[in-house]
Amino acid sequence: MSSLYSSSTQGSTELFLRRPHSSRDLLGACLADSSFPDGAKKRLIQSVSLQFPSRALIHQWGKEDSPNCPFCNERESLGHIQSRCKILEKPRISAHHMIWREILLQLFGLSGDEGDEQKLVIPSAVSADSHKELTVRQIIQHFGFFASDAILEDKILAFFAQRATLALSHIGHLQDPTDPTSLAPDDESHADFLTRLRFSTHALTDNRVRRLSDQELQTSVSAPMALPYIRRAKEWRF
Repeated sequence: MSSLYSSSTQGSTELFLRRPHSSRDLLGACLADSSFPDGAKKRLIQSVSLQFPSRALIHQWGKEDSPNCPFCNERESLGHIQSRCKILEKPRISAHHMIWREILLQLFGLSGDEGDEQKLVIPSAVSADSHKELTVRQIIQHFGFFASDAILEDKILAFFAQRATLALSHIGHLQDPTDPTSLAPDDESHADFLTRLRFSTHALTDNRVRRLSDQELQTSVSAPMALPYIRRAKEWRF
C-alpha cells in the first residue's frame, strides 16, 4: 500500500498541520461535528493528506492512462480542479457566490444602528442579488450532459418512476390487514416509506399511496432544477 503514495508527499501533511495558522482548530471542529456530512469529512481528510482522487493521483496509482484533465490537457491536481479547470469555471463561481451570499447575510445581521453608532456599513456595489448562484438546470446545461431540456426531463421522469417501483416493492408488510387499500405503518416504517417515496411518481396521502397528478409531477421535476445548485446538492440525499 505504501508504494501507492508518492515519497514527495510523505510527511507533508504533518508539516502543513504543524505550521502556524493552518486552521488546525477548524479542521478538528469539523471532524468532531456530528452534523458535518461524512462525505465532506472524507474529502477534507483527502485534501489535507494529498490523497484527493484527482486524475494525476489515480494515474500515479496505475489506474488511469493519463494524469491530464481531458478538457484542459493540464495535469489534473486538486488545485487544477478547484481553481483552474475551464469546464468547472461556472460551478466554481456558483460556489463562490453561495459563500459570498452567506457572508453578506451575516454582515447584514450585524449592520444597522446601535444607539447613535452604526455598527457596520455594507458597500452599495455589493448585494446578494448581484451574486446569484447558478441553478441545477444551468449547471447541467453548462456541462452539456443532455441535448435539450426535454431529454433531461424525460431522464428525470424515468428516475422518478424507478424510485416509485423500488418504494412500492416494500409496501406489502405495511398494508392494513382490515383494509388492503390502506397502510398501517408504525412511526419508523412510516418515516422510512416516505423517504423511499421521495423523488418518485407517487405520494402518501392519508395512509394511501397515490400517483401524482400530471401537474404535481411536472412541478416535482422542474422546481428543483430552478433552485441554486449548492443548496440543492445538499438536500438531495437518497
